[in-house]
Amino acid sequence: MAATFFAVVGGSGVGKDTVINGAKPKLVETGAFHFPRRWITRAPDPLGENHHSVTPEMFDQMRQAGAFCLWWGAHELQYGISSQVHDQLNEGQNVIANISRNSVPEANRTFPRIEVLEITAGRELREARLKARGRENQEQIVNRSNRCVERSWAGNLTVVEIANDSTIEVAVNRFVAAVTGLSD
Repeated sequence: MAATFFAVVGGSGVGKDTVINGAKPKLVETGAFHFPRRWITRAPDPLGENHHSVTPEMFDQMRQAGAFCLWWGAHELQYGISSQVHDQLNEGQNVIANISRNSVPEANRTFPRIEVLEITAGRELREARLKARGRENQEQIVNRSNRCVERSWAGNLTVVEIANDSTIEVAVNRFVAAVTGLSD
């Protein structure tokens, strides 16, 4: 039986990558989890997510060649998850990936077993985090903060909410507990 694809979602600035990166050492040591690097049409950022950076043209070529099992556009960028994820799942490794909420329905059709974890945080905290990371201007920060997404993207899936409104250690522990509890 295939392992579980854990779709990690949440609004800009909630700390998805920070929580995932904090949980990674604890989950990798079990040997039961894989964390694929995303392909993104964004320049490398030594302080940000460790991703494969590609041009929009290269991304389209890869997509057309079947290199991605899941892809989506958001905030004028393209994101993709390698098709090799299917191999990881078939070998019994759970996969944890940061994806767009709008791509959850496609992920649900793509993966036999899926769990959705939504990282949340209050508006002021999200805005402060976005400002600190320095990728967005003030107008973009306000636009991202004002963006309200209804949970219709979840369809019939249960969504586990992980609050990232305290210390990172608290959020990471909540995340690890949720993932290990759902992967049994």
